[in-house]
Amino acid sequence: MAGYIEDRWLKKRPDKATGKRERTSIWGKGKRYRVKGIPGIQDRSFDTSDDAKRWLAEAQTDSSRGDFVDPRNGAILLTDYIVDHWWPSRTDEPSTAGPMRSRIWNHLIPLLGSYPLREIDASVLRRFKAELLSRVEESSAEIIWITSPRS
Repeated sequence: MAGYIEDRWLKKRPDKATGKRERTSIWGKGKRYRVKGIPGIQDRSFDTSDDAKRWLAEAQTDSSRGDFVDPRNGAILLTDYIVDHWWPSRTDEPSTAGPMRSRIWNHLIPLLGSYPLREIDASVLRRFKAELLSRVEESSAEIIWITSPRS
């Protein structure tokens, strides 16, 4: 089983001039260590290196025995997954993060947030798309009504 531990607070490559690894833009924010590179398993973050090493070792041992099951196993709600796992691990520029956060919290979470991850399939996504399109059509009609000249 593959897998490695990444320090999210320090850049991967050392500075050529000093030979030291520089701090990333998320220095001191969120969980520092992330286990990555395990096929079929979502990246997982930890506060300490020891916790990350322990979890990776257990996952590798369980995998070699055929016993490994991702503890999240798809039962987690999309909202909980976004808030607890996905969003904190993002390292976007502020100009990207703001609009992305707006779209996620205003459109994605209200329409899909109550679904467990394992239940989000093509039919759910089709309904989501239809709902988004109806919202856009409603807001477009409202804008046209508000901005059209009065007779």
